[in-house]
Amino acid sequence: MHSKRHLFDIFFSIAVLILLPIGFVTMRGYNSDSIYSLSQARDIIQFGSLSGWIYSAVPFIFPDVILSIPLANLHSSPYVFYLISSPIQITMFIFLYSIYRSRIDQEKSWIEVLVATTIAAVFLAFVGSALLRDAYYSVVETFFVFVHHGFAAMFAIIFFLFFTANDFFEIKRSPLIFTVLLGLMVASDFYFGLYFGLLLVSTFNFKNWKKVFIVSTSFGILSIAIFLLSWWLNPSLRLQVLNSSSPSEYDQLQVLFLLMGILLVPTASFIFLIYKKSCPAQIKNLYVALTLTILLIFFGGLIKDKYAFRYIAIAYPISIILLAQFILFLSEKNRFLLLLLSGVFVSAFTFVSIFYGGHKSSHIYRNEISCLNKINRPHSNLVAQYWPAKVIFESTGRQFNLWQVDGNLKAFDWINNKKWETLYPDNGVILLVKEGFNNEVTDKFTSQSDTTLVCDGKILLIKGTVSEILPITFK
Repeated sequence: MHSKRHLFDIFFSIAVLILLPIGFVTMRGYNSDSIYSLSQARDIIQFGSLSGWIYSAVPFIFPDVILSIPLANLHSSPYVFYLISSPIQITMFIFLYSIYRSRIDQEKSWIEVLVATTIAAVFLAFVGSALLRDAYYSVVETFFVFVHHGFAAMFAIIFFLFFTANDFFEIKRSPLIFTVLLGLMVASDFYFGLYFGLLLVSTFNFKNWKKVFIVSTSFGILSIAIFLLSWWLNPSLRLQVLNSSSPSEYDQLQVLFLLMGILLVPTASFIFLIYKKSCPAQIKNLYVALTLTILLIFFGGLIKDKYAFRYIAIAYPISIILLAQFILFLSEKNRFLLLLLSGVFVSAFTFVSIFYGGHKSSHIYRNEISCLNKINRPHSNLVAQYWPAKVIFESTGRQFNLWQVDGNLKAFDWINNKKWETLYPDNGVILLVKEGFNNEVTDKFTSQSDTTLVCDGKILLIKGTVSEILPITFK
């Protein structure tokens, strides 16, 4: 009887963890930012390297892009990649934490922890997003979309729990291996350095201050060195840092209110655990690190818009852990009922999201993509602004040279690969996607060159080579 029940718990939890992110990401939909890792993975497959890439502030190569490689060519549609990749982070995190938790606490099996963390993940995702809207949605979504700091948050927590469980013994035994591993994480996403560093700081006390000081200082020096090297090598990082001083959509009081709302559930869970005298040191460390992260990001003025709440990606997994500790106090029967309720609710939400709310998001630039596939002009030069560029390029199977431009038809090098401009010999045909351009920019082509409006007026077909038609931009 117990074995059947355990199998059901595992199967149902996995089903919920798969459906939950699919429903969430479908509701908002994907865009050019969301398929960052997909394009990099396809370039590795096609070219064997990432030479020619212009990154954003960070490259997100490890592990985001590495895990994207086996998924990259399953289907030409980026939307399919977006859906099938969305459960990976949350499922990995909950399984790794469940195994860890059951090993340090023999009273709870990993299946019990799996059920509790699954329930917590569902509760936080829906209740948090319902009450705090876009702010909490952005926090949750980081765990469902690659290159949005979800892996940085997940591995910072898992590494921290693993390292501190045996008092940093593994680091002392193999310092070189862990230096390389942590270095890769920092280089791929600087927020890993922030999260992991603050987790280390949270362990400080007068008994172990020397050990914590040595480990924290060593990791801090490593992170600073990688940041300075990246600042020198990556112009996009400098641009991103300078843009951080731009005006905010929120006033500081509004940001503070939202951040306090994000802290509400973990704080309530933390107080409950202290009251029950069931709050181990690592749980206290997680809560302290979360609070420090939120304070640092608030006083650093990094929250400029609703999407910037993804910078506190660590909030969702830590909240899951704290709330799961509370849920484990419930009876097995009540946890089973909550899991059933979660499954029914998530299934209904995902169904509605895919077939109703997600209809538009699953077909962005559908008319342009469908038309370009029909007009049969392979190896032409596709010219587009940032938002439609990668989506159309990837969705049409990379059958065009891609020239990514700004609103004035100047080259816009941001999260793209210069190699895409010369995949094929110039066949004398330019396909200009009109999305984002004003009439003044496009009208000059209709009056000065051999042009035809195609795809219901959404694309200009221009006869001529790129060097002839766009000499200022690409000479």
